Amino acid sequence: MKLVLKGIWAIPVIASILILGSLGLIQEADAATRTFTTDTIITSNETIASGETWTINLGVVLIIAPGVTITVDSGGTITNLGFIDNRGTIDNDGTINNIFDGISTISGILISRGTGIINNNSGGIINNDGRIVIDLGGTINYNFGSTIDNSGGTIENFLFSGGTFTIGGDFITGGIISPVSCGTGTTLDEATNECEADVTEAQLDTIQGLLDAALAELVTLQGLLDDALEDLENALAQIADLEAIIPWPDDNQGQGKGEPGPPADKGKP
Repeated sequence: MKLVLKGIWAIPVIASILILGSLGLIQEADAATRTFTTDTIITSNETIASGETWTINLGVVLIIAPGVTITVDSGGTITNLGFIDNRGTIDNDGTINNIFDGISTISGILISRGTGIINNNSGGIINNDGRIVIDLGGTINYNFGSTIDNSGGTIENFLFSGGTFTIGGDFITGGIISPVSCGTGTTLDEATNECEADVTEAQLDTIQGLLDAALAELVTLQGLLDDALEDLENALAQIADLEAIIPWPDDNQGQGKGEPGPPADKGKP
C-alpha cells in the first residue's frame, strides 16, 4: 500500500522547526556514523565519509537547513526510515536508501523543496522504496553515471510549484515517476510528462476566427482561379476558330503561278 500525503505536512514541519529550536534540538550533526532517534535540524556543512552511515529512524524528522550542504562520499551511506526534509543541498557520491515501512505516516519520505537540491553524482545510488517528493522549487539532479532504483517507490514532481527533476543518468528502474498535479489552468502532456497551459475559450475563439478568415480567402482564390480557367478556355476556342478560317502561311507563299522565279544563270560568254 502506497502512502499518499498532501500539502498538510508543511504546517507541522514548519512548526517543528520552531519547537525544536526552543528545545535546543537544533544542532550540528557529527559527520561520523550515527543514528538519529529524535527530530533534528542540521545547521552546518557535513561530510559522510566512506564507511560511515547516517540512519534516520522510523518516525524521526531530519531537516537540512537552507545553505547547508551534506556531502555523501563514495562509500558513504544515508539510510532513511523516517522523514528527510531537505532545504539545503545533499551532494551524493555514495548511496541513499529511502525505505518505507509500509505502515507509518512518517517513513521513507525524502523531500527536496524551496532551495533544496539533491545532486546524485556519477557513481551515486539512490534506492527508493518510499516517496521522493520535489516541491516548492526544489531540485533533484540525476546526473550522468548515477543510478536511481525506484523499484516499488514513487518520485513525485510538483511541476506547478516549480519542482525540477533533471534526468541524465544511466537508468531508472520501476516504480512511478510523474507529476502529482499540474495545478489550475494546466494539463499534463503525457508525451513529454510536462504541464502545459490550458487553451482558454478566448484563445479558441481567436483560433476559430483565424480559421474562418483563412477559409474565406481560399474561397475567394478558388473563384479567381475558376474565372481564369474559363478565360483561358475561351481564348483557346477563339484561336481554333481563326485557324479554321485563315490558314497559316507556308514556305512557298509569294511564288505561285504567274509570278516570276529567280533569274536563270546564263553563264559567261
